[in-house]
Amino acid sequence: MSELTQEERERLLKLEEKLHERVVGQDAAVRRRIQTEVENPLAEALLQGRFSRVDRVLVGFDKEEGRVTFKKVEVQGSTLSND
Repeated sequence: MSELTQEERERLLKLEEKLHERVVGQDAAVRRRIQTEVENPLAEALLQGRFSRVDRVLVGFDKEEGRVTFKKVEVQGSTLSND
């Protein structure tokens, strides 16, 4: 087994940097997508009064319409309060 040359080391370091940039960029892209597709529409539904702050909401996806859906779910024996 031979040692890495200086050029090989530099290439590996650059590859590590590129991979880190891509992963970091993907995290940000996923976060923006969640905010746009889930958090913002859910906040809008809360402001419109479709749900209260103690409701349990099931988040789904309608493949035909290509959009995120929200549905109030009844929880039996729930001890949630309006605090």
